[in-house]
Amino acid sequence: MFEEEFNRKLAAGTDLYFDFDERILLRNDSVNTANYLNQMVSIGIMSVNEARDVIGLPRVEGGNDLRVAYTDVNQNVVATGDEN
Repeated sequence: MFEEEFNRKLAAGTDLYFDFDERILLRNDSVNTANYLNQMVSIGIMSVNEARDVIGLPRVEGGNDLRVAYTDVNQNVVATGDEN
């Protein structure tokens, strides 16, 4: 509601817009966040870089690949059978 109101009153007629990051309000403690992100990466739902984005860390090379649970093997390797 705040975003809509600000956009309507303050940014109307411009190319600007308000977009609040609500994740700060929903932040968990660090142990729960680490466990959640570990699970999401382990089962291949999130990439390492997506998890790093959540906690504000810089992206790493090769971090966009999804992993098969508990194997550290890129899903593309499993799908194609090509290890290169």
